[in-house]
Amino acid sequence: SNYLIAELRDHHTQPASDERVMPISSTASDFWSAAATVIRTATTVSTSSLRICTPYLVTDRVLEHSLIAAKKRGVDITITVPDPPNSDSKLAALAAINCLPRLLQHGITVFAYEPTLIHRKCLVINDEVAIIGSVNFNQRSQRKDDEFCLLIDKGATVEKLIGDFEQDRNYARQLDPSEFQRRHFFLGKAARLIDPFRQHI
Repeated sequence: SNYLIAELRDHHTQPASDERVMPISSTASDFWSAAATVIRTATTVSTSSLRICTPYLVTDRVLEHSLIAAKKRGVDITITVPDPPNSDSKLAALAAINCLPRLLQHGITVFAYEPTLIHRKCLVINDEVAIIGSVNFNQRSQRKDDEFCLLIDKGATVEKLIGDFEQDRNYARQLDPSEFQRRHFFLGKAARLIDPFRQHI
């Protein structure tokens, strides 16, 4: 988070009350977009916690390995996604069913939000810096789409987002690796068939 805070200050941002905010726009790219860069940087520099909320979780190998590496160095990672039946993109939900088991097997905590589709796109690093906007944790968002997000330093907004994460957990169930694979056994087979095309999802 120190790296991200330094980026905020190096870009001569103006404080919004007690907060610093930096806008980040991202244009479509098949290789390395600003959206992908900021998310991968966040996972790499995290030292204590990562709170992630996304309606679409479709990692590539680089992002998957970055999340697992963060977990191995002691970062507490919590991800909130929609319960698969609630997703408004059946293809993205299917791809997530193939991505989630590897994260769960490495001890990353995942909650499935049950009441409805949760469409918030938010990442909080070390309970200090937040990234909010249109960027999702899927490959289409990070490679194909034009996106916009805000990088926010410590302050009331970050504290409010942390509170929202905690509140959402009251309406979500924590995914168990074995139960998840049993529940989605047949869909998991279909999900593996589309795995080579995840960069387009």
